[in-house]
Amino acid sequence: MRNSIVHFVVACVCVGCGGQSKGPNGVSGGATGGGGSSGHAPAEAGDNGTAGTPTAAAGASSGSGGTRPGSGGAASAGRSGAPTEDGGASGKAGSAASSGASGSATGGAAGGCMACQPLEQCWNSQLCVAAAITVPAGFAIDATEVTRAQYAAWLATNPAAAGQQAACSWNSSFTPEAACMAKTSVCQGSQCAQHPQVCVDACDARAYCTAVGKQLCGGPGGPTTPSTDATKSQWFNACSSGGVNTFAYGTSLAIGTCNDGTSGNPTTTVVGGKADCHSSVAGYTGIFDLNGNVWEWEDNCMGSSGQADICNPRGAAFGSGAALPNCAQGLPTTRASVADNVGFRCCQ
Repeated sequence: MRNSIVHFVVACVCVGCGGQSKGPNGVSGGATGGGGSSGHAPAEAGDNGTAGTPTAAAGASSGSGGTRPGSGGAASAGRSGAPTEDGGASGKAGSAASSGASGSATGGAAGGCMACQPLEQCWNSQLCVAAAITVPAGFAIDATEVTRAQYAAWLATNPAAAGQQAACSWNSSFTPEAACMAKTSVCQGSQCAQHPQVCVDACDARAYCTAVGKQLCGGPGGPTTPSTDATKSQWFNACSSGGVNTFAYGTSLAIGTCNDGTSGNPTTTVVGGKADCHSSVAGYTGIFDLNGNVWEWEDNCMGSSGQADICNPRGAAFGSGAALPNCAQGLPTTRASVADNVGFRCCQ
């Protein structure tokens, strides 16, 4: 069972509302700069599939915990369920001689790679995931934050909670917090499938990355500690273009270049939607939104005891009055916390 916890603030720059930890009772945590409570993203239908019914009820910032998403519709006979315009991914194709396997449809649900987006790639002939960009340091990092459609597609495979690292043994569900997802600061409606997934904790992020053959960005050999050393942090290496840049796009602040505090936007945008929010340094181009859109979980938690371990999401987020959106920014919070402006991307 998950228990609600209180965040610990460690030299953090506040981004807005108070954080909340994931738990069955949905009790809000203390403010650590960018929290909220959560709920599941609206379900989207694949072609010929019936849309799943969202089960999350809106709640206050300290509202009740989320429930599982609605079930997907079946794909049509002998073909895959094609995505809707708003990003619902396809159902798994059936064989030509059979009636076809059913396809899930919960906000871009799982099954095959019939219609991956331009900044996506097909993983294991099963799921559309963020495209990986190999940088000069020798590792690869996702071109974008993990989207709601990508995350929903993984959830539709019913991933088991067993087998997580010891520090995440308390984590019994990967479903985004219901009350957090219902907040007005979270994109609502069918157009949100290509927005970054928010309202998930560090263990959820780590589990997703592992499941799709990647890892939550950390150090060259695994987990790291919060660092502005490009040789010790994969995330910081990519954001700073190998230690060259202060911002994801250059050495000087450029107002409105990213979906950050300078843009004044009150919510997330489509991943990669800010065309200039990436580096011009060779080897680092095409990695979008490392500043802005959402803070991003990094595998940098200090301690391994569990829910209360302090972690440090990176990069700043949307929102008027948000922290200076440079690569050095961090948002110290607990491993179990969820927020309306914290998401993640993967490395490998």
